[in-house]
Amino acid sequence: MRISPPISGTLWRELPVGDKGSEKPLIVDGHVVPAGTWVGVNMYTIHHNEDYFPEPFAFNPERWLDEDVSTEGKAARRTLREAFSAFGVGSRSCAGKVMAYMEANAVLAKTLWYFNFERPLGTTSDGVGGGVSGDCTGREKVDEFQILDQFIADHKGPCLVFRARDDLWQDLE
Repeated sequence: MRISPPISGTLWRELPVGDKGSEKPLIVDGHVVPAGTWVGVNMYTIHHNEDYFPEPFAFNPERWLDEDVSTEGKAARRTLREAFSAFGVGSRSCAGKVMAYMEANAVLAKTLWYFNFERPLGTTSDGVGGGVSGDCTGREKVDEFQILDQFIADHKGPCLVFRARDDLWQDLE
């Protein structure tokens, strides 16, 4: 969900304008953003920012674990937990976030328990969903799963072949 967030676009907000322009402007990195301006931060951009997520294009689930108990380790995990916002934050976050997490956990756990899976190598699906080497539109990372920016995310792939483990899958019926 960090590498391919469910909402890949920018959720815009208008900076408040008070009576007679009394609102103070927002200052970001020394740049003045006046009241009434539409601003937004793209979730994909935050989730791929090296300041928050070292090696942002790498799939590294261990980055979330609490094994490093040093002050620096705790601070690094706090930073990435605060930066992770696949469903948005605050009053405009997704109302179904908790249910989505519970359902995703259940589906993932059952899929991994009952099935082995692999990419179907040697077929036309090789490279589906990845970037194109030499592309100059920002989609050149061959190993990065590409999402298309719409209000909802769209994608091609990944293509997987599932093979039942023994007869365990019969429990699903």
